[in-house]
This record gives sequence, structure tokens and C-alpha cells, in this order.
Amino acid sequence: MLYRGATVKIECSGIPEDVQEIKWFKDGTPIKTSSSEVGILKVANLDPINDGKYRCEITQSSGTKISSNEVDIAIKKRPNLKLITPPECMLCRGATVKIKCSGIPKDVQEIKWFKDGTPIKTSSSEVGILKVANLDPTNDGKYRCEITQSSGTKISSREVDIAIKDEQAITLSTLGDLQIEGAELEIKCKSSIPTPTEVCWYKENKEIIDKGRFLNGTCQDPSLTISTLTLSDSGAYRCKITSHFGFAEGTIDIDVKEQSIFVKEVVNLVMEGTEYFFPSREISKFLPKIINGVHQLLSSTQRKCILSITNNGCRKLSNPNISIIQGREHHPLASIAGGKAGIFIFTTEKTSDFSTLLGAGGHWKTKGVLTFDVEKTDQQIAILWNVAQKSRNRFAIQIRSQDSETADQPLYEHMLQQAASAGTRIEKEGTGYKVSATMSNEITAHLQITIN
Repeated sequence: MLYRGATVKIECSGIPEDVQEIKWFKDGTPIKTSSSEVGILKVANLDPINDGKYRCEITQSSGTKISSNEVDIAIKKRPNLKLITPPECMLCRGATVKIKCSGIPKDVQEIKWFKDGTPIKTSSSEVGILKVANLDPTNDGKYRCEITQSSGTKISSREVDIAIKDEQAITLSTLGDLQIEGAELEIKCKSSIPTPTEVCWYKENKEIIDKGRFLNGTCQDPSLTISTLTLSDSGAYRCKITSHFGFAEGTIDIDVKEQSIFVKEVVNLVMEGTEYFFPSREISKFLPKIINGVHQLLSSTQRKCILSITNNGCRKLSNPNISIIQGREHHPLASIAGGKAGIFIFTTEKTSDFSTLLGAGGHWKTKGVLTFDVEKTDQQIAILWNVAQKSRNRFAIQIRSQDSETADQPLYEHMLQQAASAGTRIEKEGTGYKVSATMSNEITAHLQITIN
């Protein structure tokens, strides 16, 4: 195979001993040769202008001229082999990736792969594809492909240096840490994998079908929503994202708690900050009512709003300000735990008497505003809730100046215009922090708020 840029020699064989002259012709025109070897035409740095019909002609001592047959020569462009590697975000521990050798000509007879100069095998059945499964740092190295054409010509690609990062390509998270029976849970699958072609979810290695209580997100926004959690939903969940470059996976453990266990954890939160509500000597007096009241709250048919706040950032929350426009707050269930986390529960009962938690009837709506100052900033986070009935609950989040009006009816009316539609994920950014939240639309409406 004659490629552009190469240097070739054409030999005129069968020359007799009494030869006196040798001439070379291209397309019938005499040409010169730079070779010092007898009967050899040397053509350097081949180019398409060298295309043509070549022949040699000898003159013997008797004057006889003898000519060879013509040989047709065509110069081809050398195949430009190039390795197409996965994006760096996929070169992570545990991923399975494909490296493609592009520019392979049709007359290829063999393809070989090399890592650091040593031949390696590929398990892929696709032509020109090197598949590397379950990546780890031992896969670091310089990779290249080499082809052999039907003419026997070997052509190699340039080496590509690949380094495997000791981290996962996919991270899974839940918005809020409240995983109790009957609640709704959304698992987010975060990755930088470009143009994913498929997203699959698994629980204990069994694929989750997108129907019933399980709702899958999209390839662009992968997520898994589980409605009405049960204890059997506990387990290891896995998200698998596939693209043209291979696939990567991420896992997360979900632990669904019984309502009774959840109640005990809420009481522990209360105990951390009870001085805010009651003198220490009165704790034993109110504790039974708290436990019974929470049971009533989770099982009754009245409208309820649960705000679960998880603060993962470095800025503490302070100065909580609550404005109840309709309904009431259950104060013993509110705790900020050092500015890092808290649970707030509001019901349709308007009375502030805590004893009514044990079963008093009330209005069928609760709405209001909860605000926090953000430490070391001039901003505060405002959270609106409006819980009316299943599938019509609304929430909104606003980041605003601490100098503006406190949480009150005017602020509620202003934020009402920004209220998120049912089931919407909410995200807002402040000075050096981000607030994200997801909501459920059950009769007991739940907003899980994460601050980073």
C-alpha cells in the first residue's frame, strides 16, 4: 500500500549482463532516479502527483531496446488512526468505559491494543473498541491501537495517557434525612456524564420498574421517587447511567424507620433544646403528651405540614421567626440543634394550647412563613407553606435581606406568587450557600430542606 509521504523503490528485474543503459518512464515521459542501485527507481515523499503508469527500458550492447510492462501506481492518504477516550468524569473507580480507535480503513485484517507498550486483550465484540471494566488505578497508563492492512502494512495511533481517579463517577443523595413509613422519598443521582442514553435503578441488584409507587426521572435529571414508604423499601439502591463511552454506577443505603422509632428520634431532638420550650424540671411532666401527640399527628386525618431542615453548610441558622397565618405550630417538635438541623410541624388546629394535640378538631388548612438568619451574612432564608389538601399543597423558598420585613402576612402574600407547583423541586442560592428542597403532596405534606 503506497501512502502519502512514504519513500518507495521500484525494481526493474531480469536485466541482462550486457546492458548499457537503463531508462525509466512515467506515463510515457522519461524520468530520472536518484538511486545508485542498478535497476532501481527511488521515489521519495510520495504525493498524488506521483500517480501514474511506470515502466523501465534497457539498451543492450547490440543496441537492442527492451521495455518492461507498465505498472499502475496510485498514492493513497495514510489512515489517520485516533483514539477517542471517555471524558475525565467517567475515568473513575468502578466505571466501565470504552476507548475507540477511529479512522480504521476497510481493508484492515487485524487490530491490536497496547498499554505501556505491552499487548492487551479486549472483551468487546465491537470493531476498534477497547472495553475496560471496573476501573481502578491499576488501569493507569499509555494506550494505543495498531492495525494491520491486507497488504501487511502496520499503522499505529498516537499514545493517549489515561489516569483513573480514586472516586465514584456518580453520587446519590436524598433531599432531607426523614425516611419514615408513609412518607415520600426522592433519591437524586448526580453525575457529569455527558449525553447519557439510559438510566436504570436497582434495589439489591433487582431492577426497579417505573410504575406504581416507583417513579423514575429522566436521563437529563435522573432520580427515583418512592411514594408511601414501607419498611420493605429499606435496602441498597443503585443508579446506573449509560452513555456511548460506557457506564458508571452509584449506590446509597436507605433505612426506612417505623413511625414509633421516628417519634423517639423526634423526642431526642426535643430533649436537646428543651430549655427553649420548658424548664428542665417540667420535662417528665410533658414527655408523655409529646409522644402521644406525635402519634396523633402522624395518624390523624387533619392537614399537617412537616418541615425537615438539614444544614450541611458551614453557616449556622439563627433567630427563627414563625408567622402562623392559619393553623398552629407544635412547639415541642421544633429544634435547631446548634443551628444545624431541625424539624417543624404545623397542623390545622389554631389553638396554642399544647394539650389539644391529643385530639381537638380544627380548620382544614395550615399556612405561614418560617424565617432564619444565616450566620455571617446579611441574608435570611424564608420558607412558605400552604397545606390545604392532598395534591394541592404548595411550598416556596426565598433568600432575602435581613433588613426586610419579618415573617408576616405581607411576606406571605409576596411569596405566594412564587409558590412552587405540586411536586416541584426548589433551588435557591445565597452568598456562599445553596438551599434545595423537595416536597410531597400527601395529606401530611412534607418539605425536605437541605442547606449546603
